[in-house]
This record gives sequence, structure tokens and C-alpha cells, in this order.
Amino acid sequence: MPTFSRITAVLAQAAVVAASMNVYINAASMDDEARADRYRAEADRLIAEANERADGILAYTMDAIR
Repeated sequence: MPTFSRITAVLAQAAVVAASMNVYINAASMDDEARADRYRAEADRLIAEANERADGILAYTMDAIR
């Protein structure tokens, strides 16, 4: 059922955001600022990718149930 795919996408998106928050918190306490910046940039990239994929799944789901 298409709605399950949307629910799964939302949960995956939330997991990426939660993991990224952990990265941001830990990066703030790192001595190596360049490495911390790389970690934060990767977290930002993963959030953007998760958002894009979740939006695509939402569009697919809405088309399927309308």
C-alpha cells in the first residue's frame, strides 16, 4: 500500500535528522575544526538528500492514492 511507503520515508527522514543532530552536537566539542566542518557538511548533505527523497516518495504516494 502506498501510504506505508510514505510512513517509511518519514521515519527514515527523521532518523537522518536525529543522527545529524548527534553529529552537530559532537562536532561542536571536537578540537579539529576542519574535521568537524567536514562532518557537519556531510550531515547537511545527508539531510538534504533525505528531504529530497522523502518529497519524491510523498509525490508518488499522493499520485497513487488520489
